[in-house]
Amino acid sequence: RLDPELNAVITPLFDKARFVAETIASLAHQQAPPDALVLVDDASTDGSAEAAEAALAAHAGALAGTRVELVRRACNGGPGAARNTGLERADTELVLFLDADDRLEPCALGQIRERMDRHDLAMLVLGYASGPPGEAFPDLALLAPELEPLDGDCFLLADPLRAAAHSEFILGRASNVAVRRRWIGAHLYCTE
Repeated sequence: RLDPELNAVITPLFDKARFVAETIASLAHQQAPPDALVLVDDASTDGSAEAAEAALAAHAGALAGTRVELVRRACNGGPGAARNTGLERADTELVLFLDADDRLEPCALGQIRERMDRHDLAMLVLGYASGPPGEAFPDLALLAPELEPLDGDCFLLADPLRAAAHSEFILGRASNVAVRRRWIGAHLYCTE
């Protein structure tokens, strides 16, 4: 049974030893920490699982209220298979897929939950900032015809299929998506 009040972060991990500690630190520093964290090592060859273990130990105090699981897949199945493994382990209604080389601002998880609840959203795609400083995706000016403002920097895609086909839409470039499990149903990520 899925708990509708709780949230989980699912992080697929493959050869991201250089970055995963920063990702875990960003979760440990959340104003509203995740209820569950499932890291899925997809048969990394660079010590990613060990780097994740070290980061989890370093942030054990901050993550004391978070159920943490590090799953080690024996064979590399790709990011879709790793995300599906995480979905199998998470027992929460709200899940956020966060790549192992990405970080969240300290207020992110609280804002995600608040906005999804306030606007009764089934899915929320996070924009992201990248280098060089000041570069962010998506470019909202280019996507303006597809966006319906909800509040602040939160927008509704009035026609999601048309928006997804837009060259500036980021779902294909970033996997940072928060979604309600009841919306996913039995659907899983593609593993081919």
